[in-house]
Amino acid sequence: MDMSANNSTPKADFFDYQNPEWYRQFLLHMRYSVDLRTYEHFAGIVAKFLNSQLKFPQLRPEGDDSLADDVKSMRENGFCSLGKIVSDEELAEIRAHVDAGKAHDGWAPDKGDFLIADAPETVHVAHVNDDVVETTPHLARFASDPRVLARAQAFLGVAPTMMYHAVWWSLAGREAPQDAQLFHIDRHCYRFCKLFVFLTDVDMDNGPHVYAKGSGFNHVVWQRYEALKKLNPEKADGYMAMMRAQRKQDADVEDFFGAENIAYITGKAGEAFLVNTAGIHKGLLPKTHNRLVFQSLYTMLPTIKDKVAPIDNQRFWTEHAAAYGDAVPDDYLAYVNRLMFHHT
Repeated sequence: MDMSANNSTPKADFFDYQNPEWYRQFLLHMRYSVDLRTYEHFAGIVAKFLNSQLKFPQLRPEGDDSLADDVKSMRENGFCSLGKIVSDEELAEIRAHVDAGKAHDGWAPDKGDFLIADAPETVHVAHVNDDVVETTPHLARFASDPRVLARAQAFLGVAPTMMYHAVWWSLAGREAPQDAQLFHIDRHCYRFCKLFVFLTDVDMDNGPHVYAKGSGFNHVVWQRYEALKKLNPEKADGYMAMMRAQRKQDADVEDFFGAENIAYITGKAGEAFLVNTAGIHKGLLPKTHNRLVFQSLYTMLPTIKDKVAPIDNQRFWTEHAAAYGDAVPDDYLAYVNRLMFHHT
């Protein structure tokens, strides 16, 4: 083959500085293939680089006296409570908009759309359609609440980027839990966290968020494994296999982390909490009433799995300024929301 003209082949073209797809695939491989024990090391590298480029100071909202305690709870337990951040009036507007919009089966979207009042009995989790979520009042503003962003930044070690918003119903009365209603971990980035806002009252019968304290920190998991391996190598290896499994059995999680370290997070409609979902968690299957939740994901790096198409939402910028003034600098707010909304 004569390559003298351009010294090129299909494989050579693939590994090219002008081919971002190669780098995307490489980053995707790194994020999902490296040993979890190295994640904190990678997170530190990412944070140091991004901070050198962004130079954003740590957000410190005026009058926010619990930032340090909440970040400590995030690092020790894996979550912290933010209290009620949605007023009853705002909840009513949110519910009216969501209830009138269509949803779909979160684990079988090909089954089509439906109103939540008409949800089929086979549906366990009904995800509200994206166009409804994007136009629901107030949600985007809550996701950029200065207190939320300050905690996300302190936990991540760098200003967060917001990857997505989601709203879903967990439907009561189903026979057995499915998918994310079973214990699992997320792997969105080397370090990340999620905001959850209850949009219905949630008690022990209505689908609490369940979390194994300390499970989101690989050094804690590894210390437990090494200690157990000295006493019972076979049992220790069984637990490590459990950690690698996509879905985990309740008994195994409780035995490994201790039943006293399994937290059940409940709350009234409008209450919020921030969680490191790299830890073992699930949404318990509701028994008596449907549970409605809003979620926002904060990462160090942008998504590399899915395409991003920010929407124009001038209302978000106007509402945020009216609610919080200049508590979040414009360039910081635009950076956080660049994957969600155009800044016009």
